[in-house]
Amino acid sequence: MILRNDFHKTAIQVNLRGRNSLSAYQVRTAWKTLCGIKTCTCGGVAGERPAIQGGKEKYRLEACQDGTASVIRIDCQ
Repeated sequence: MILRNDFHKTAIQVNLRGRNSLSAYQVRTAWKTLCGIKTCTCGGVAGERPAIQGGKEKYRLEACQDGTASVIRIDCQ
């Protein structure tokens, strides 16, 4: 899955390895790569902006208290 930030024009590829979540390490690494500015509010949980595209489907990340992020599919009507 490729996470992008269209504000900073950055991208990172993350491997879900068959899971529906990103590890805390993956979230921190993605955020540092996609934005990394502590006071910036440009992106989501992992610095992504806009919603994540995966083929024809769209996804969003939802933060968990342990620093991980769940990958949630957005059903488009």
